[in-house]
Amino acid sequence: MAAARGNHTATLLLNGKVLVTGGFNRNTGSALSTAERYDPATGTWTATGSLAAARNYHTATLLLNGKVLVTGGAPDSAGYSSLSSTEVYDPNTGTWTAIGSMASARQAHTATLLPDGRVMVAGGASVGYFTSGAEIYDPAAGAWTATGSLGTARGIHTATLLPDGKVLAAGGNHNTVNAPTIGALSSAELYDPASGAWTASGSLNVSRSTHTAILLPSGQVLVAAGYYVNSPSWLSNAELYNSAAGRITLVNQVKLPGGAFQFAFTGASNGTNTALATTNPALPLANWTVLGVVPEFSPGLFLFSDPQAANGPQRFYRVRSP
Repeated sequence: MAAARGNHTATLLLNGKVLVTGGFNRNTGSALSTAERYDPATGTWTATGSLAAARNYHTATLLLNGKVLVTGGAPDSAGYSSLSSTEVYDPNTGTWTAIGSMASARQAHTATLLPDGRVMVAGGASVGYFTSGAEIYDPAAGAWTATGSLGTARGIHTATLLPDGKVLAAGGNHNTVNAPTIGALSSAELYDPASGAWTASGSLNVSRSTHTAILLPSGQVLVAAGYYVNSPSWLSNAELYNSAAGRITLVNQVKLPGGAFQFAFTGASNGTNTALATTNPALPLANWTVLGVVPEFSPGLFLFSDPQAANGPQRFYRVRSP
C-alpha cells in the first residue's frame, strides 16, 4: 500500500475491488484519513478519495446500494477521545460524503448490516469508558435513530447477524465510572430488529475481547482466540454458538434503475442457494428457469439481482436451499 497502517478497515466492493480506509501509522504517530483500493485483476493499489476525518478503530460497512458507511473511531493514538462523525464512500466517483453524526462518539464498536438494509451500531468506548448505547442508520432516510441499549456496556466485542435475522453480540471488554479497571466479558446478547430490544443469551465459556466471530454454513457461530485482559494473556481456544434455526425470510425487494429486480433474504445457511424464476407459478419446479447461485452479500445476508426482469411484465421467484 502507499501508506503503512494498522487499526484500519478493508471492505470488499461490489466490483470486486477492496477498499482500505484510515488506520494509524505508527511510523508517523498519526491517524490517517487516506484510502486506497486494491484491484485483484492487476494486483495493484491506487489512491482514492480521502476521508473527511482521520480515524482508526472505526467501522466500514458495505451498504446494499454498493456504497460504504464509515462510522466513529479515534482521531489519535491515545484512544481517549472518539468520533461521532460518519461518512459514505461512493465507489463510482471515488469520493466521500459526510452524513449526519451519531448521537454518541465511539470507537472499537461494531456495525452490523441488518436484513432490511439499515446498519446497527452498538457499544464501543469514549473518554476511557465503554458504552451500552446502540443506534441505527437508515440509508433511505439518511438519518440516525436510537435503538435499545445493550444489557452490558462493551467494546472490542463481536456482532454477528444470525440466520433468524437477530444479531449476536459476544464478549468484549467492560468498565464503568465506579469500576474503571477494564475487565473481559463472557456474556452474550441477542438484538431483535423487530422489537429493537436486547435479551441475554448463553455466555461464552471463556471471557475474551479482540476475538473473531464467523457465521458458518451450518448456522453456528465460531468464536476464536482473542485476549483476556484480566491476566493478561492471549487466547488460542475456540467455541461454537448454536443459533436458532431461521426460515428463509425475504427482505428489501426493490426495482433498480433500468428495471432490474433485487431482493435479499436471511436464514439460508447449510450450503449453496439458487434462485429460480418463471412467468407461470403453476408450473412444476422442474420447469422453472435456474437464474444462478445467490451470493452472500454480508455474513448471514444474501442478495440477488435479476436484470432480465426488465424484459417482461411479470416474473415469479423461488429460492432453493439445500
